[in-house]
Amino acid sequence: MYVAEAVSERHEAFGHRPKVLLVEDEAIIRLALASELRGARYEVIEASNADDAMEILETVPVDLLISDVFMPGAINGLQLAERARESCEKLKIIMLSGHLPQAPSTKLADCYFPKPYRSAAVLASCRDLLHFPG
Repeated sequence: MYVAEAVSERHEAFGHRPKVLLVEDEAIIRLALASELRGARYEVIEASNADDAMEILETVPVDLLISDVFMPGAINGLQLAERARESCEKLKIIMLSGHLPQAPSTKLADCYFPKPYRSAAVLASCRDLLHFPG
């Protein structure tokens, strides 16, 4: 058995699969990335905007926030990341954007991917940030 498989089995034996909140207003992108994450054994909660994501974050503990930057609603992804980081310093955050010319502050995001991105790269960052072999 490989070490990664042993670690993964230990996580799952204790009933802990990392919980990811995926926030993306473009349904096809959200569904595709959510499917990839679930295939890598992450528990995924989906939200189509930052307002809904804030409500989820207030009631559900998550290990990782993956969010688009520009979405309809009262707040955008950067504001969501800022508020999420204020309430939970240990929360890992990955930002995605097709319109942001450079990565946001490292205070807001642990990783940044410009669109279009490779889902394999996002999954690799998830594994690295959460120390979960996926």
